[in-house]
Amino acid sequence: SLLQTQDFGRAKTQGKALGLCSRLSLTVPTEFTMGERKGQNIWIPPDFDPAIHGSRNGYHNVHALRERAAKLHLGILIIRFEAPWGFWCGGCGSHVERGVRYNAEKKKVGNYYTTPIFAFRMKCHLCDNHFTFETDPKNCEYKITDGARRKIESWDPAATEVINLPDADEKAKRASNAMYRLEHDASDQAKAKKAKPAVEQLLDLKHDTTRRDYESNAQLRRQFRTEKRRLKKLKEVDDQLKAKASIDLDLVPEHMDDVAIAQATTFQTAQRKAVQPKIGSVFSRRRQGTKAAKINAITTAKKAMLKTARRQIRDKSSKPTKASLRSSLGLARPVSADTGTQNQPADVKETRNQTGAGLVGDYASSSGDESDNS
Repeated sequence: SLLQTQDFGRAKTQGKALGLCSRLSLTVPTEFTMGERKGQNIWIPPDFDPAIHGSRNGYHNVHALRERAAKLHLGILIIRFEAPWGFWCGGCGSHVERGVRYNAEKKKVGNYYTTPIFAFRMKCHLCDNHFTFETDPKNCEYKITDGARRKIESWDPAATEVINLPDADEKAKRASNAMYRLEHDASDQAKAKKAKPAVEQLLDLKHDTTRRDYESNAQLRRQFRTEKRRLKKLKEVDDQLKAKASIDLDLVPEHMDDVAIAQATTFQTAQRKAVQPKIGSVFSRRRQGTKAAKINAITTAKKAMLKTARRQIRDKSSKPTKASLRSSLGLARPVSADTGTQNQPADVKETRNQTGAGLVGDYASSSGDESDNS
């Protein structure tokens, strides 16, 4: 009886349900609709009975909305709720910005005439506090019933340059008071007369723009192409600079102040000459006499002079006096012109003359020896 059915799509579906697809070769026509094609790609268990189960969800004993319908028997549906404005949580005091989304429990709590009123209960993402939003059909708004506090943001329409629409009280007053409505109409006519030139100018601009739409579009595209070429050249220059400096940073556009500062900045371009080391033998010291060598020569000459003076003093039989020692060492006090050398003893004069001659001769001989040694 299954093969004699005229609806081949239904026959194939029922054949799948009975597990006969592997046993029977059914010829399926190509005039299937999209819905029937989708039906062919669904696996149906062999013991599935549409009369008993109704659907595959009934067979698995689950709801079509899965966990979102866990509390559906209580009239609660889990939905995704987005905060309509900013508010402060009543539990932790944290500020929640407009647009933050929560998993909310949606439930009908009443009616405004024939419009249902829904409540949305959700949990704060920063603490364990719960807060509830409700729809307000009367004012076309939302309101918070518990658990949070709304952030009030008000502004002056004149400061924001928006149209100041009349509220419900203003509309009721105009409808009930004819004199007030007449005065308001007169003020509206004065405002319209004042704004008429600007409105006419805007209408003319719109007319010119729409009448020459092709020319306006061509001009705009021309500007875009010029700007695109300029940006491309600038990018090539920036890429060269970044490759030269080996950096991977976004370069900001060049400014005239930066150019002026760069031109006023000067750098030292003269390079210091490299100091050439003096090449020579460490044994050839006769070329340049150093300060240490000169000091050593003078010290040696003084030692020779002192040795000669001590030898001459030791050769004398008499005990040398303090004055004779000073004269032998060349440390005698200068003699004034008045006294001269008449008051000095004869032995001191002779010793001084002999010592001076000996010192000069010894110094000459020692200097010659030092020069030969050097």
